[in-house]
Amino acid sequence: MDHALLIFVLSAIIPINMQNVFSRIYQTLKPGGYLFFRDYCEDDLAQQRFENSQGQKKLDEKFYVRVSGTLAYYFSLDEIRTFANTVGFEIVQLEQVCKQVEKKKTSNYHAN
Repeated sequence: MDHALLIFVLSAIIPINMQNVFSRIYQTLKPGGYLFFRDYCEDDLAQQRFENSQGQKKLDEKFYVRVSGTLAYYFSLDEIRTFANTVGFEIVQLEQVCKQVEKKKTSNYHAN
């Protein structure tokens, strides 16, 4: 495989299994292959919502389970770097993308 794409997959893995998951991805990729992923990062807005919501269960400092049973882990960049480097990945780019979410003003205009 030349590349792997994981979108909000790693956060659903039990943290104790994470190093094994990185190892399997590395073994599956051809030499020179790329891992692309997007996932939750610590202090993410989604994590902040967990802290204030009903029915969500905190399993550990950065590890939660939703009412649906879906797991959610919030990584630090250092954790990802350690997992990747330990199995042999060369990190080309690793960054936290931050965006400001603003509530837009609603209009009182009603069409007839």
